[in-house]
Amino acid sequence: MVEVKINKKTSNPLMDRDEVECVVNFEQGTPKVAEIKAAVAKALAASDSMLVINRLVPRFGAKQAKVFVSVYASQEAMKKSVKAKKQKVEKKPAA
Repeated sequence: MVEVKINKKTSNPLMDRDEVECVVNFEQGTPKVAEIKAAVAKALAASDSMLVINRLVPRFGAKQAKVFVSVYASQEAMKKSVKAKKQKVEKKPAA
């Protein structure tokens, strides 16, 4: 089970996105990026296809991680600012 607590939310109108800093608590080892992305999207009431995880920093010895996320308003805004390689990696299905 992944629990999300939003610490800071900043609007960036120039890039047409919201930048969010949150803390993710989990019960066992660090969850997969896809699980964290789904939990953060649910907490923000946003589509996970419009959400990009910029950084994921697990705390040593604790069952939590700090996550820095960008939530885009549109696909066009996301394509302009996110590198093509990162978009491809995030769309890659889990094996």
